Amino acid sequence: VMKAILAVLALTFVAFFGSSNFGGRSGRLLGGNVNSVVEVGDVDFTVQQVSRAYNAQLQQISRATGRQIDSQSPIATAILNQAIGTMVTGALYDVAAQDLGVVASDAAVEDAIRRVPAFHGPDGKFDQALFTGYLRQAGLSPSEFIDKAREDLQRTQYLGTLRAGITAPD
Repeated sequence: VMKAILAVLALTFVAFFGSSNFGGRSGRLLGGNVNSVVEVGDVDFTVQQVSRAYNAQLQQISRATGRQIDSQSPIATAILNQAIGTMVTGALYDVAAQDLGVVASDAAVEDAIRRVPAFHGPDGKFDQALFTGYLRQAGLSPSEFIDKAREDLQRTQYLGTLRAGITAPD
């Protein structure tokens, strides 16, 4: 009787929670990617993506404070939580903007990049050398930077739409 109950219980778990190799859904678990650690809608974040975001924030804070942060410290755990929170928040905005059909044209992205003051030379105009130097220092390719700029512009447009629809009560 106990074996039968355990077998039914095991089948219930498989039926409700899935299995990575059950029912032809190889590589999928709970409807998501087995390699993902965070899922937001259709967006999956892998261990490598989370690690990259965590390391970038850890280095940024280490540079700002002037001392190395131990990866085993509570501060490092808080930085990891912050990195994941930032990724999730950005993905939520991206999914919502996509649902509303918000897009950023190539011309709008190029204009936004050309308006960044850090890329302006002494004459006040866009300087390609400053832009290339920034990309090299940040470890980004031009296409990666343009993709990030496009995401930021779409998020800004989405949030601007939300702000425009909000009115404070009298």
